[in-house]
Amino acid sequence: MERLHMSNGSLIRLGYDVDSFSANALVDIYAKLGDIEAAMMVFEKILLPDIVSWNTLIVGCALHSFHNLTLELLQEMKVLGTTPNKFTLSSILKACAGMGMIDLGRQINSHLIKVGFDTDVFVCVGLVDMYSKCGLMEDARRVFNLMPMQDLISWNSIISAYVQNLNDEKAISLFCEMQKEGFNCNQTTLSTILKSIASLQLIDASKEIHSYAIKLGLESDVYVTNSLIDPYGRTIGEEDWARNPAFVGECRTLAA
Repeated sequence: MERLHMSNGSLIRLGYDVDSFSANALVDIYAKLGDIEAAMMVFEKILLPDIVSWNTLIVGCALHSFHNLTLELLQEMKVLGTTPNKFTLSSILKACAGMGMIDLGRQINSHLIKVGFDTDVFVCVGLVDMYSKCGLMEDARRVFNLMPMQDLISWNSIISAYVQNLNDEKAISLFCEMQKEGFNCNQTTLSTILKSIASLQLIDASKEIHSYAIKLGLESDVYVTNSLIDPYGRTIGEEDWARNPAFVGECRTLAA
């Protein structure tokens, strides 16, 4: 971080602090590191911030749960004449979810429909996340169902939504439906669905997911491995599966 501040100082001395490209890069780095104060200082030196400048700062604030500041920046951005785009509004949806501001979230949803962004996968995933975190699963599912094309990210988002809202049976049902649609899983999918499997104490399903992870080459992934501890631990004891190679051997046989 100290070297980053030194680089910032060098850019200021060279006058690059007012160049949007260089400044945006610094804002992005500071924001991703969670140093929002430093990101704001750099941002304020940009003479004519463009949509990329605003989005870089807003995304960083939303990422680190500075929800009030995220909404304040949106208002300031609009007052100064910059029109929010889908990336801006997706970050605002995170702030709405974090603060439980469902009315504002619905307003943004209506605006997205009006400007034609409601079919964009990136935006739809943000809407699913916002509605699910507010406990409105019917709305989340409606957004998912209306998507013109569903990809792995959107499937992961709706499955995660049901897991977060403790509807484990529905999450598992959607997981099976996703596979029937021909989608392969990634570590996010597996670690998410294993939470539902653990909650329902489905030992056979745990073994099937374990074998599937082996097939996909994800058996050594730290997220998948840690997620397997819970369902196995609840049903057969952590020591039995973690230390006894018979369980791993059985899963490898299923994967063959």
